[in-house]
Amino acid sequence: MGYSIAETAAEVAELIETVRLIPDDPLTAQVWMRLVTEHQVKGAQVHNARLVAGMKAHRIREILTFNGRDFARYSGIVVIAPGQYLT
Repeated sequence: MGYSIAETAAEVAELIETVRLIPDDPLTAQVWMRLVTEHQVKGAQVHNARLVAGMKAHRIREILTFNGRDFARYSGIVVIAPGQYLT
């Protein structure tokens, strides 16, 4: 998005204050393993599966991402593109 390091740090700090952070817990790990196996996930996509596992474990349905196609394989996930919120 063209931000400098300082601008990015400020944006992330503000974001952390406005969103609910979820814990990394055993349920997330269990869901992650199931998703990786069920969807035959490998390589870099394993990281996205980890995000989805946390979402499912904590009943979060929406994800804000530039890479919506990376999440298409997962049911129950609603992808929101940043462009919907940026003017």
